[in-house]
Amino acid sequence: MLKAIEINNFKSAEKLKLEFGRVNVFIGENGSGKSTILEAITFASAAESNKLDSEFLENRGIRVTSPMFMRSNFSDETIDGPIQIKVDVDGEGSGREYKINHTNETYGEWQLSTDTTLSDKDGTVSTLSSDKRLAIMQKVAVFLSSMSPQEVSDVKDSGDKDAIMVLSEFQRGEFTETLTALGALVKSRQSEVTTKLSPLKGFVIYSPQNKQLRNLTEEGSIRPVGIHGEGLFKLLREIHAKQPDAMVDIEAGLSLIGWYKSMDLDNEPELPEDELYIQDKYLSQPFTQRSANEGFLYVLFYMALIVSKDTPKIFAIDNIDAALNPKLCAKITSYLVELAKKYDKQLFLTTQNPATLDGIDVFDEEQKLFVVSRKRKGQTTVREFTSDRMPKTDSGESVMLSEAMIRGYIGGLPKGF
Repeated sequence: MLKAIEINNFKSAEKLKLEFGRVNVFIGENGSGKSTILEAITFASAAESNKLDSEFLENRGIRVTSPMFMRSNFSDETIDGPIQIKVDVDGEGSGREYKINHTNETYGEWQLSTDTTLSDKDGTVSTLSSDKRLAIMQKVAVFLSSMSPQEVSDVKDSGDKDAIMVLSEFQRGEFTETLTALGALVKSRQSEVTTKLSPLKGFVIYSPQNKQLRNLTEEGSIRPVGIHGEGLFKLLREIHAKQPDAMVDIEAGLSLIGWYKSMDLDNEPELPEDELYIQDKYLSQPFTQRSANEGFLYVLFYMALIVSKDTPKIFAIDNIDAALNPKLCAKITSYLVELAKKYDKQLFLTTQNPATLDGIDVFDEEQKLFVVSRKRKGQTTVREFTSDRMPKTDSGESVMLSEAMIRGYIGGLPKGF
């Protein structure tokens, strides 16, 4: 999982640092920067994959604009400056920083440089374990090996204890041994970071749409499902055929919808292959996905994303409350949290519906609620809402998060209404 992110000079996120959990929910008024945070993660994903072209970015949910406006634009300096995003993969600071720049020319391309940060077991970031430190030591070794006898003598006569110690270690072979061992250690640790960052490459911002969910023959530009829900039917059939236990979990989630009875994924010969047949418990005949209500299709899509072994391990859903009844929204969110833990997925969710908050538990360290807003000058700022901030009733019970948000205890609401 991703443990933390630092964002600098990306759209409205001029300078942010967040620590993540398994399920991360972002609330805030329209235009506060919720989607921008998801896009920053996607930008890091594209950088890790070394694919920063517009087509790749758009297919993963980024609202691509001119390079100038991909930066923060709060001052003239940031318009031409690099976007910097650092992703941590453990609680000790190990991770990778991506510095992404552009000349702002019409047909220019994004330029990428990366730096891997490694940490010691005691939790402090170690300069001795960084690739920069290794590079410096390699340069020192080259310099020492090229010193003339007179230069060696001058160092010994200089009285500089540090220089004399380094020279002595090099002459005894200890410096070379240290350099070799350090090189092996850095290579090993960098490999560990790369392995932990591997799931980031698949990061996608999903924004399902009614039209794409109903057209089961359409497929997206990315597999197994597109950002708008394309390819859902094929994915469901894969789950049905190869993950029967996961299919049971999907059925359990659908049972939260009062009218639902069953659906047909056995591809019966007499039924068209490009239709999903759904049985309403109150009706004698099944109907297809074209007649299903929108909320049902959204819920089905969300659960398929989480339980499938073929979908990304880390992904986002923008506006997860779309088309859902408030009470169902809370129940489904709670169930998605359960599935995320069971199937080892990390979720990033945005919402405008206070009822969504009733489906998360801020007393659980794996679930985090972030309140997104804008500063006076327009920069996005984020505050984590923690359990110690929970308002209480007169009897000492915690107020439901939805009520707390509506009353303004949490934040994330427009001002001046």
